[in-house]
This record gives sequence, structure tokens and C-alpha cells, in this order.
Amino acid sequence: MNKLLFIQHQKTVLTAIMAVVLLSSVSASAYINTTLRQGTETKIAKAAEVAKKSASNTRSDTGSDTPEQSDDSTQSPNKEQPTGAPNNASTPPAASGQKSQGSTSPASGSNTKPSGLSGGGDTSGGSSTTPTTPTTSTCPAGQTGTPPNCVTPAPKPLGVAGSWALKFQDEFNGTSLNTSVWATQRGEAGGPYGNPYNPQYEDAFYLANNPKVANGNLVLTLNKGTTNGYPYSSGMIQNGRSFSYKYGYTEARVKVPGNTGVWPAYWTLASPIDKYWPPEIDIFEFGMDGSYTHPFFNYHYGSYPNNGQFGVKKFGNAATNYSQDFHTYGMLWQSNIIQVYIDGQPGPSYTTASNITSLPQYLIFNLGLRKGANVPSGTSMQIDYVRVWQ
Repeated sequence: MNKLLFIQHQKTVLTAIMAVVLLSSVSASAYINTTLRQGTETKIAKAAEVAKKSASNTRSDTGSDTPEQSDDSTQSPNKEQPTGAPNNASTPPAASGQKSQGSTSPASGSNTKPSGLSGGGDTSGGSSTTPTTPTTSTCPAGQTGTPPNCVTPAPKPLGVAGSWALKFQDEFNGTSLNTSVWATQRGEAGGPYGNPYNPQYEDAFYLANNPKVANGNLVLTLNKGTTNGYPYSSGMIQNGRSFSYKYGYTEARVKVPGNTGVWPAYWTLASPIDKYWPPEIDIFEFGMDGSYTHPFFNYHYGSYPNNGQFGVKKFGNAATNYSQDFHTYGMLWQSNIIQVYIDGQPGPSYTTASNITSLPQYLIFNLGLRKGANVPSGTSMQIDYVRVWQ
């Protein structure tokens, strides 16, 4: 081979070698770049994974099981918080990591609120609440004032106008009769005694232990059986040892029996006991003129033996049988009038002022029995209450 051809051959070989080197250099550079890029991406992915695990561990440490949300989402109210808690109350952190009101959840960035409080969460780090309106309570029916200062107003007379002050009352709401107020037999000077007021007309002896208080009523009962020479025993009460009044209004709610021969009465005598008769005011008596369905009013006045009386006067609605239920009986006594009432309606009145007594009066209830009458044992008279106003 001549020299010129050799030189050209060498140039060709050298050119080829340089091309191979250049190509190798470009490939190596591309490989290195690819490797670096992949390494960077791997590091970025690993860093993201580490960050994710770190956030997950943070939520686990705080006890929150709230899923990840965007920063503008609102976390549901904490149902473990007591419903209806006061607006200014906070619950101490529990073992599970529960946060008190107003804390910020790491997962959502929003405030959690106890169930029962108004107002939603915010992203400002504080809570917004609407004050609860206090419940307005009222006093029970029949009372006035504001709890707990409820009072029961004093009762007023039924059907009688005017300004009245309550001076005496017994509602019979206990379990026994108040014997410091009421005596259960007649008599004062010679001691209590159980003989009836009109032995010639009555057939029941008044036993001291007969009156009973039950179910809000005073109960007087006729019981068959020989007692001190009488074929029946019965009950009565009078308050002449503890109370008397001059002028005013008295009222009682009473249920009387309607048996033939019974003689129930609500009436007054002058104080002191056993000193005067008359006067006597019979607010009601049943069994007068042979009627056991309606009450009768009478007034005895003057001085014995020259005494007088108004005479029995029947009152009430003619179509009503007043022995079938409770009714309210009242008596207005003033210097110029004595008038009876039934269920708030006025009845007969006595108006001869010169004969109207000014002696203080006390109250009597009794369940008498007419001579020869035969009624079932256990026949009773019930008194719901008695009151006096002036």
C-alpha cells in the first residue's frame, strides 16, 4: 500500500474512533442525566412519603380519627361532649386525646364544638357561640310569683264581693284532726260530754274519737251500736275553746248524707261555751220539714225563755238534690243582716237589725240522727274545708 493510501486509511480509522467516542460521550451524558433525574424523583417521592407518614403519626398522637380535609372544611361536632353544656364551659382533655372546646384539629384546621351548642367552627383559632336563652318557668296553677318564690294567695269568699281578710281556716289536709283547735264533744264548764244537743229528739251519742281526717276531708260517721243508752254513735266538732268572731263571713264545703232521719248541721253558738242560748245561727240543717235533699236556714234570737226565731227557710235550686255531692255553704253576718249562701248564690236573709246578735260566735259541725231513724252503719258527712273572713 502506498503512503498516501495508508494516510487516508488512518484518517478514516481515526475519524471512526472519534465518532465512537463522541457517541459514547453523548450516551453517557444522557444516561447520567436520566439517572440523576430518576434519583431526584425517588428522593422527592420518599420525602413525600415521609411527610405523609409524619402527618399520619401526628394525627395518631392527638387521638383524632378525622379524615384529611381541605383547609376550608368544617369538622363535625364532637359527640362525646355533653349535650347542652354551658357556653363558657370547657371539657378537660380525655385519655383519648379529645380536645377542649375551641382547640384546633391538626387534620382539618377547624374548631370542634360540643354537641348542643349553637354556632359553627371557624379557622381563626377561636370559637363562635350563640348564648342559650334561659328557660322561663312558671308557678303551679293557683299560685303566684316566680319560682322558687311561689305563694298560694289566701282564698276569697265564694260569691261575696268586697275586701276580706282571712281570719280562720282549716283545710283538713293532714292525717288527723287538730285537737288544739277543735273539740270533739260538747261542754266547757263541766268538761266535755257526748250527749246530743237535743236528747229528746236525737238517737246518736257523740264519741270523742269519731271524727277522722282522711283524703283531705273531715269525716263524721253514724255507727249502729248501743252507746251510752243511744242506739247509734256519731261525731261532731266545735272550736269554741280556741276561736270566735264578731261579724264577717264563714264558708264551708260539705257533702251530707241523704238518708231519711239524718240531721246534719253547720251552725254557730255564742261564746263563751255554755253561757248563752240563744243566739243560734243555723247556716244549714237537713231533715227539716221532712226534706233531706235541701238545706234550711234559721236564726234564734232574744233571751231564754222569751226567745224568738226566724223559722226554718228552705233554700237552693228546687231541682237540685244537695245530698248527692259537695256544695259550698256560706253565711254573711253583719250588724243589720244575716244571709246564707249556697255555691255562691244568695239565699234567705234576716234583716231585723234590733234582733241581730253582737255576741261573738264559734263554729259547730255535727251529724245528728232523729229519734227512731234507722240508717246503714257507716253513713257519713264530709267537710272539705271551713273558713272565716272579716
